[in-house]
Amino acid sequence: MKRFGLGILGLLVVLAVMGYALRETEIARDAGVGYLLYNHIVPPLPLASMEEIFLDGVAGTWSGPVSVGRDGTLVRLPADSEAIELDELL
Repeated sequence: MKRFGLGILGLLVVLAVMGYALRETEIARDAGVGYLLYNHIVPPLPLASMEEIFLDGVAGTWSGPVSVGRDGTLVRLPADSEAIELDELL
């Protein structure tokens, strides 16, 4: 499990389609979020190695933590905490 000391409002879950990653990073940056998680990627990335290609260019506009959600990605926002916890159930 990964733990991040970021506020609950710092989590942005983005509905993304291939090719739109750059635009979403600009939105996240301008909104001041602390963590960027891409989910509902259509079509799904068939290989984990394709995540790097999908995220190509993100570093140019986004300096915070970023990951690609997959089937089974669980995000927990514990009460009375600023932590964001990610776990892979599958």
